Amino acid sequence: MQRTASSALSWLRRHGGDTPQNDLVNKISGVATGGRHLQNAERDLHRLLQNVSMSLAATPEIIMVRMYNPATLEIEWQPLPVLFPDTLLQALWQAGEDVFRYCLFGKMTEDETLQFWKHIEKHCPWFQSSPAYNWEWKQKVASVGTYGDEIQCYKNSECGVVSVTAWTAEFSTQNNPLLRYFPIAVWSEHCESEFTFADLEKEMIERWRRLTDPSLTWPWTSSGYLIAFTFCQGDLKWLNSRMGGLHNYRANSFCSRCECVKNHPNTQLTLPNMSNDPDAHTVRSYSSEQLQAFSPLLGLPGMCLERVMHDVAHSQYLGTGKTTNGSPACMVSLQRFLW
Repeated sequence: MQRTASSALSWLRRHGGDTPQNDLVNKISGVATGGRHLQNAERDLHRLLQNVSMSLAATPEIIMVRMYNPATLEIEWQPLPVLFPDTLLQALWQAGEDVFRYCLFGKMTEDETLQFWKHIEKHCPWFQSSPAYNWEWKQKVASVGTYGDEIQCYKNSECGVVSVTAWTAEFSTQNNPLLRYFPIAVWSEHCESEFTFADLEKEMIERWRRLTDPSLTWPWTSSGYLIAFTFCQGDLKWLNSRMGGLHNYRANSFCSRCECVKNHPNTQLTLPNMSNDPDAHTVRSYSSEQLQAFSPLLGLPGMCLERVMHDVAHSQYLGTGKTTNGSPACMVSLQRFLW
């Protein structure tokens, strides 16, 4: 950022422009003593953003999780910084109702939001068990859920992959990515143990229960808003590894929702049979205990296996997917399908 800002100022001066001393770009160009002490860049940038009121009053908390220590080859308890959703949401509300609404609802109006929930109420049985079902002001109910993925920060490096757990709002799909996905925790997979995500999830569950409980009062409650936890999302690898083997895409019986398989002598039982008959593939049934064995998130009020959603961006071939994504007609059809 410092280099980009300095480059922009150099271009401006070469073309006869002048920059006031209090200009933000000019201040960013001075980060890390004008780039001479880059080890201080991140610290200086955080201080700068805080001084110009471009930061939120959301303080990460430290929790203890079990991580793998490569130095000792042992699993040990280590601190992990976590920005819980309720903490960030309260900071967004303090920034103004318009900021709060934009991050949770995007450009959807209250009338559009009401029509959405009426449609869900009519066609989706899972909504009847949601705490939001009896909320009086459904035009102010925000649909949120978890999102997770792995990101390769450094290529060809064993320690270059980080795991990201985040949350997102269902109505903000047209927002800029930085105003759509909000990180909860990030850690290196090189140091991750089989207990790391479970330890984090245990801390998150209670937060989600309180955040979505209509009987509790939050700063936005008096204005009619309610947060509803309605989905978990990620690619198949993330869902399978973080949710107890759910949707094992490596197996012949790959679907946890129905008994569809990849290969079978009776081709009507396989994936290519995309019949309009809802009973073409027998639906699996689970008890509440069995669902929570996959993930405690499925024990939250209103959650069911149907609401564990695969990220469709990971389901397209790079060639045809780009063409489809670039077609307005296809995007409208996809949006209608998802709704």
